[in-house]
Amino acid sequence: MARWLLLPVAFVALEWTLYVVPDAVTRNVPALWSTARSNVVVLRKPRTRVQSLELGYHAARYESCMASYLGSDCSAHLEAASNIVGTTLNATYFSLDNLRAELLLEDEERSIAQRILGLFSFVNLIWLVSIIGALLTVGPFILYVLGAHLAKIATMLYEHVVVPLHKAGLFELLAYALAFLVTAQSCRYPMQHASAATLVGLSGALAFAPCWAYSTALWAEASTGKEEHFAALTGTLLALCLVPLTLIHASSLIGFMAVAAAYCALGFVMGPFLGGFYIGFRSFDAVMRCWLVSALLVVAFATLQIRNLLTARLSPFARGAMVLGNVGFFLALLLLSSEWRGRKSGLSYGAANTLMLASLVAAALVGSVFAMPSCVNTASTFFVLWVMEKEMEAKWGAAGIAVLFANFVALYFLAHHLHTHPEVITSLFDPSGLYA
Repeated sequence: MARWLLLPVAFVALEWTLYVVPDAVTRNVPALWSTARSNVVVLRKPRTRVQSLELGYHAARYESCMASYLGSDCSAHLEAASNIVGTTLNATYFSLDNLRAELLLEDEERSIAQRILGLFSFVNLIWLVSIIGALLTVGPFILYVLGAHLAKIATMLYEHVVVPLHKAGLFELLAYALAFLVTAQSCRYPMQHASAATLVGLSGALAFAPCWAYSTALWAEASTGKEEHFAALTGTLLALCLVPLTLIHASSLIGFMAVAAAYCALGFVMGPFLGGFYIGFRSFDAVMRCWLVSALLVVAFATLQIRNLLTARLSPFARGAMVLGNVGFFLALLLLSSEWRGRKSGLSYGAANTLMLASLVAAALVGSVFAMPSCVNTASTFFVLWVMEKEMEAKWGAAGIAVLFANFVALYFLAHHLHTHPEVITSLFDPSGLYA
């Protein structure tokens, strides 16, 4: 047990060390490659339309002032624009063309969903196929080129060198070391290349997963009936790896992954199934855990933002709290309010349905008052699912065919509405408004 967890725990500790003393760590670990150079200036993207208007206004006034040759002081416009973009602008750089070029680069940053889809681009697919093909054909290639005699030598080396080193844990140590070097490499990027640093850091943190699987296969003893405990331990360790990187890079992408790993530890599961996806919980205890944690997450983040207390360290976790918090909360309540669930423990049928209806109304009300379309649309989505569940619970008798027809008609108009208003679906995964 201790040997199994030795390197995973050490890796997690090093990840947190990277957050606490990043300079000391990057000075003492080797760089895997040279990072991009720092640009002239870092611009903070204007957060509101008013800031964008003011930035363009001061840029135009500054250019007009400098072109007038009247000797007037133009520094006031330069200082005002510096306050908007969050850095000190120099006189030679501050122009409409330069500002537009920098802000255009900011606008071209892809969303989280696009970044995830970018990992599966055609070039990466070709790369993956080439790697798999090379691994599958390297053995026959060696046999064909070098002959059976050298193949026997390679077999002896494998049996007497590779296997003993594998059993001793050397390859395990090298795998964790490489994963940590990749995460440390992400801390060497300048602020202008934060997007690249985020993806590099995420690659190193996610490399923990195959390393953990290797450690488990090497040291853990087979034990049935403890799958849920293993999933909870896996999710906890992965979340502990991702949280420091979220804080280092202030990345909502890594923050989302960290919250997702935490939900995996709680018992929330999803995956591909028959051309689609399944989503649910490992057990009834997992339902209750996810329900309570989701309620705490949503209420806490909502309260902090409404009171303008959401700090820069918590902001990267807002997207995960929004998506998984709302969905996890309402999905758990949807299961708890079902008539077909056993009532040996948990909320009663009446209490669960009353709480479900009250939560839907509260989410829609708060979302409407504070201009949060994601909350309103999430509540609307689960309200439809809840009504459909109640319809299936009712005993309609001969009127069942009329109810079925009404549902198909409603489904037609619902599909039409979603097709013409795709923002209803996308807003479920967008924390704009409350969490922006």
